[in-house]
Amino acid sequence: MTFHKLTSSSTLANLMVFPDLTEHSIAIAQEHSMSGIFIGCTEKTGMPFFLNPKDLINPHIFVAGMSGSGKTYLTKNLMIKLYAVLGNQIILIDFTGEYADFSEFAGCTRYDFSGISKVLVKKEPGILYIGLGGMRDKEKISAAINVVEEIAGFMRKRTSGKNRMLYVILDEAWKLLSLDKSFAALIREGRKYGTGIIITSQLIEDLEAGMLSNIATLFIFRIQREASLRRLETDYQLSSAYTHKVQTFGIGECLVMQLGKSGRRDAFFISGVVGLSVGTIIKVKGGVVVELEYRRLEEIITKLTKSDSSELLRKLNSEKAIGLDELIEQLIRLGANKHDILDEMRVAGFKNDDLADAFAIALNKVSFDGK
Repeated sequence: MTFHKLTSSSTLANLMVFPDLTEHSIAIAQEHSMSGIFIGCTEKTGMPFFLNPKDLINPHIFVAGMSGSGKTYLTKNLMIKLYAVLGNQIILIDFTGEYADFSEFAGCTRYDFSGISKVLVKKEPGILYIGLGGMRDKEKISAAINVVEEIAGFMRKRTSGKNRMLYVILDEAWKLLSLDKSFAALIREGRKYGTGIIITSQLIEDLEAGMLSNIATLFIFRIQREASLRRLETDYQLSSAYTHKVQTFGIGECLVMQLGKSGRRDAFFISGVVGLSVGTIIKVKGGVVVELEYRRLEEIITKLTKSDSSELLRKLNSEKAIGLDELIEQLIRLGANKHDILDEMRVAGFKNDDLADAFAIALNKVSFDGK
């Protein structure tokens, strides 16, 4: 049975089981370094890990983790390195505008909906940015489906091994396309046509078993949702000690799981993803430090506050760091609803214990000032 035809989680579990995490050998690291991209060093021995898609059973990648855990940082660096180091073509479909600053930093070609094939047929390495952030939800879905259908049609005209690899990057909104036949075809047939899909999500259970069975490389950053942790334990037979470690990862720490063409299965921890910092990063210091892009934090603050937040935003942009209790205090003073603050901070990746402590300090300061 070939990997790309697997559809059931039970079959997947038999193939991709990692009861004991072992790091790859020096020989494998050296071999991969010749034609792969550097991701980071393994936690146990400090062995450099290079991602080499050609040695894997397929080129697809799944990146899962909470906001602020390092998921987006890795995704951006994968794009840059797959293009600049390995000379591949990249298509970035951005549903929310989260990657707009990145597209300018990376010198991406802006797609004007005049036909993807006209751009890709040139066979030159590069990143094609498709921004859907300014559209209404229905328009986004319609536009994305049209784009994916055109990519699928273009993909089938390619011959694996004779063209540059083509990678399609989809953020959280890939879920909107999960029922589209062309999207399924990219996952199912991509390996044969030299096309890889990189999917990001906050939750592992978002990816149904049939789709997950078609992905050879998984990067798992900090996750605390019980359903996602159970998925790791049941589908991959990871011990509770390992899943507990996933819950307490610091920024950039992750679990890597891969399936090679030879049938080799690797699973190990990365002590920290190494790459380029893209855009302005703000460190929010609670019990753990959560790194958020300035653009993302600006959206949260603008959404929550009723008063002028320009002074707070200037402070963040200037100092690049703020305490979680101070951030919550400032949001309250600017008229933000406490429950909404709590919801946004949870999504950003803060633990309930850290939020409880920060809220207690912030509310005490606000009450003491009589404001």
